[in-house]
Amino acid sequence: MDILLIPALLIMLMVFTWRPLRSVFRFIVLLTSAVPGRTSSIVNALTPKVTVEVASYTTGNGDEVPMRIWHPRSSGPAPAIILFQGASPAGENHEILNRLARGLAKVGFKVFIPGLPRLKEVLIREETVEQMVEIFLQVHQRPDVLSDRITTIGFSFGGSQLVKACLDLRMNGLPAKVLSFGSYFDLERTLKFVLTGECSHAGKDYSFDPHEWGNIVFFHNYIDYFDGDFNIEEIRRYFLALVEEDGVMEDHLAALSEKDRSFIDLITTDRKKSLELALSVLPKLMSTVESLSPRYFIKQINFSLYLVHGVKDNMIPFTETVAFSEALESHGGDVHTFISGLYSHNEAESGESGLFSRIKELWRLGSFINDFIFR
Repeated sequence: MDILLIPALLIMLMVFTWRPLRSVFRFIVLLTSAVPGRTSSIVNALTPKVTVEVASYTTGNGDEVPMRIWHPRSSGPAPAIILFQGASPAGENHEILNRLARGLAKVGFKVFIPGLPRLKEVLIREETVEQMVEIFLQVHQRPDVLSDRITTIGFSFGGSQLVKACLDLRMNGLPAKVLSFGSYFDLERTLKFVLTGECSHAGKDYSFDPHEWGNIVFFHNYIDYFDGDFNIEEIRRYFLALVEEDGVMEDHLAALSEKDRSFIDLITTDRKKSLELALSVLPKLMSTVESLSPRYFIKQINFSLYLVHGVKDNMIPFTETVAFSEALESHGGDVHTFISGLYSHNEAESGESGLFSRIKELWRLGSFINDFIFR
């Protein structure tokens, strides 16, 4: 990110919104923490030192699961933010989440990044919803957290699951704020998108180059719905290694039978045939799709919800957030939506827009973040 954006953003926020300097400072800290570079290093050196703790949380069946906690410099109970990961093997060690957590800790929050086992396996499963509830309740009971000031943020596939978790009677009404970033409204529609790159909304069609891992993620999740005597666990292990960009793929292939390797070859090299196969099993997934799609429990959402999405997202299309927002509004829900040209699926985009356009977009983003986090 161009270093000139920082002073320009500062001036713009002060002139056009008259926000207190403290609000401007906090936004700059968050912005530069999330985007690496020389400016980030300078701001990090000039702002309060924070610490990170490698901890864990306990699941309902007694398992200890890794969790990172970023502590602010101040002592005593602090407001908290829980960052729930998307589908990524990186989990609690995800670089972008930890950069964001460090920035949030620098402006006074205690930040929790719990690993979610199924999402770390790139599996979209109902049990993740239960684990999110368990995590929230454990954070809520901590003496070093202000229990009435816990904000929850879910990313990608984890964002939609967070929305469902917030409906659980044990958790409903407790989070101070809930944000879903780059998430889906209808899982069936999203699964079709990861395969084809095509989506539509309000009579307008959109076409993207599908995310390189979209096809793999689909078959990784639902291979057990396909006919064939496959070694499902070994194939899943291979797919997960692909997503992790494991360089030693020969070892994973060696564990597979010729039939398994032929199936993988078809999926990874024959786009047309793999699409036909995937679409053929979608009807079998409807019970899973409905249980994890906000579209099917939209009327139950009784809390204020913030939605953010990047228009360039080629894993979950921005049209999902637009549809989610419109559906909530039509049911009288309290929804705040930000669609940005600055982001793809999980990263800031350098983009081809001019400097002024980027500053303007950052101003909008700053106002949205200030409203969500600091009010």
